[in-house]
Amino acid sequence: MGAAVTGRARAAAGLLLDMAEPGLYRTNPFRVTGLATNAGARAVRQRRQMVLGSFDLMAFSGDKRLPLPRPPSESDARAAFDQLERADRRLVHELFWWWGEPGECACPRGLHERHDDAVDAHARALDAEAAARTADRERLWAAVVDAWMAALGVAEFWEHVRERMTALADRRLDESTVDGLRSAMPSALLRPQATLARRSAGLANLIDDWPFDADVVNEARAYAGLPACDRIAARLKEINALKDAGKVSEAARRAGRELPRDADLLETLLPHNRFPRSATLRQKISTTLNDCALALTDREDSQRLLRQASRLAVDPDDKVIIKRNLAREPGGRGRPAKVTGMNRSGPLWWTLVAVLSLGLVAGWADLAAGVLGMHWVFASLLVVLLAPVPLTLAYVERYCPAEARLILPRAVEVLFAAMNVLWFMQPSMAPVLWCLAMFVVTMPVTLALSYRLAERWYRE
Repeated sequence: MGAAVTGRARAAAGLLLDMAEPGLYRTNPFRVTGLATNAGARAVRQRRQMVLGSFDLMAFSGDKRLPLPRPPSESDARAAFDQLERADRRLVHELFWWWGEPGECACPRGLHERHDDAVDAHARALDAEAAARTADRERLWAAVVDAWMAALGVAEFWEHVRERMTALADRRLDESTVDGLRSAMPSALLRPQATLARRSAGLANLIDDWPFDADVVNEARAYAGLPACDRIAARLKEINALKDAGKVSEAARRAGRELPRDADLLETLLPHNRFPRSATLRQKISTTLNDCALALTDREDSQRLLRQASRLAVDPDDKVIIKRNLAREPGGRGRPAKVTGMNRSGPLWWTLVAVLSLGLVAGWADLAAGVLGMHWVFASLLVVLLAPVPLTLAYVERYCPAEARLILPRAVEVLFAAMNVLWFMQPSMAPVLWCLAMFVVTMPVTLALSYRLAERWYRE
C-alpha cells in the first residue's frame, strides 16, 4: 500500500511538472471551452455538444474574462474536452484557472479571489511573453510572484484542491495525489518562466524573486541553463578539435568571437559562484582562450585572447598562469604555460598532494629502515632532506601543468609512494611513524623552500 501511495504522489507531481510549460494557460481546457472549474460531467457534455456544433456557425471565443489571443480551432476544442475527461489532468488544470465564487465550497472568504488574481497575473505575464512584449516584464512578473504567494499563503488552499478531488470521484485519485501536487507546486510555478529563459536569458534573474527554497530556485535556473550548457560544451569541443588539427587561426577566431559571449550568457543563466557546472564550463572557456592564444604568432591577437581568458578564469592558480603569459615579452625569460582548468589551490588538490606525499614518505621509510637497515634517526633525517621533492613538484604543476619534465619525477614519486604497502610487512612501524612525524613537523620550512624552488624552475 505504501508503495502505491508513493507512486500516486510521484505520478501527480510528474504530471503537474509536465503540464507546467509556457502555454499552460493558452491550452487550459477551461479557458478554451469557457467552462467553470466546478462544472459537473453533465455540464461538460452539454457544453461539448454546443461548442463543437458552433464551429460551423460562428467563431468560438472561449473564456469571457480572459479570452484567448485568437479563437481556438475545432481540434483545439476537441483536445480541451478530452483533457476534461481525465480526472488527474483536470485536477491540475483547475489549479491554473478560475475558482470563482465559493458556492458550496467551504473555503474561507477571499481564498478564491486571491487564487484567481494569481491566475490572472500569471496568464497575462505568459501571454505578454508569447507576444514578445517585454517592456513591462519586471512589473508583470513581480505581480505574479506576489499574487501566487498570497494565494498559497492561505492555509486552506490545498483543502480546496482536496474537495475538488473528492467531487471528481475518481478511484485513481487519493490523498497522496494532493500531497504530490503540493510538493511539486513551487517547481511547477517556476517551470514556464525557466523554459522561456532558455530563449530570453533576462528572465533567469527574475526567477530569484520567488521566495521558495534555494534548491527549488536553483533547480529552475539549472533547467533554464541546460540547453546553453550543452551548446557551449559542444562548441568548446569543436574549437579545440580545430586547434588540435592545426587550424589555429580559425580556432582562435572562433574562440575570440564566440566564447566570451557564451561565458556572459552562461553567467546570466547560471552564475558560476552558485552552479558547479557553470564554473567548470567557464574555466574550460578560459583554458581554451589561453591555449589558442599561445598557438598564435600575432602578438596583438594573442594578447586579446589572453585578456579574455584572464577575465573568465575561475581557478586562482590558472589566473596567475594566464597573467604571467600576458605579461611575458617576446623572447623574454619564462615559458608560456597552458592551463588545465583543475583547481590547483583548492582543498581537493592539496588533499591529493598530501596523500601522495605521505605515501612517498612511507615508501622512503620502508626503503631506508626496512630494506637498507638504516637507524630510524638517520631515516628521519633522510626524509626531511627529501621532503621538498613532492611539494616542489606540486608547486611546479600549479604554474606549469603541461610541463613535460614532470613526467619522470612524478612516475618515480608514485612508485615510491606505492611502497607504503610494505608498512604491513614490517615487524615494527616505529621508523615509518618517526619519519611521518618529522615530515609534518618540518612542513612549514619545506613548503617555503618548495615554493622557492618551483619559482626558480618556472623562470628557467
